[in-house]
Amino acid sequence: MKRVSIILLSLFCGIFICSAQNISDTVFMNVIKIEDKNITKLGTRMLIDVSIPSDIKVPIVFFNTSVTNEIPQDLLFKLYLDYDYIMFIVPDWNVSKTLTIYKLDRGRRNGTGKKSVDSLNIQENFPKLQFADMTLKDGEIDIYFATGCNLFIYECSKSKREFLKKNIDKIGDAYKLVHGYEGEHTIYCTLVGTAEEKLNFLVGGFLEATPYIYTPFRLNITKVDRFNP
Repeated sequence: MKRVSIILLSLFCGIFICSAQNISDTVFMNVIKIEDKNITKLGTRMLIDVSIPSDIKVPIVFFNTSVTNEIPQDLLFKLYLDYDYIMFIVPDWNVSKTLTIYKLDRGRRNGTGKKSVDSLNIQENFPKLQFADMTLKDGEIDIYFATGCNLFIYECSKSKREFLKKNIDKIGDAYKLVHGYEGEHTIYCTLVGTAEEKLNFLVGGFLEATPYIYTPFRLNITKVDRFNP
């Protein structure tokens, strides 16, 4: 019985609880800092030009930004959607001198499909933040745009390739990863230009569309093939 309990505890810890930090911790490790210089806005869309290091499984994101670059909560919770669990540390120095810590479970692994949020407001004795090494590892690049298709759906593949050819001067380096048994594949692009030019490409001119937030992610190019539209 003891052995079974240990195994179950190990599995539980491996999922999230024991490996992640809690909102009441006094020290946070491997924190991702987002500053004003990392944020670009076009209409209701914005780009946060910060990718998460690939060895961080449960990101902790700290916003060191001005009031003009505060992230609305509905967009905050759409940041880095690839992660099932994420924490946000949001200071409000200019108004009430408080710090709010959110711990978000997106509900993809708890069997309910419903997200849940724990939060804690702090007005003194702020936690110590130890920031992550943001250096890209060997073979890693930042990807800003990805598109997928099924090789056996001809019109889909044709239209995607034509789109990439039309924007060949904007997409930068392109890579392709084939997955599945029916020819499904994903094309990854680095994009070129400034953060504003990259966001303009991602937005596609629809500045008044539903508010949305974009972030790059890291790709190990040793595991994918180069792609030429």
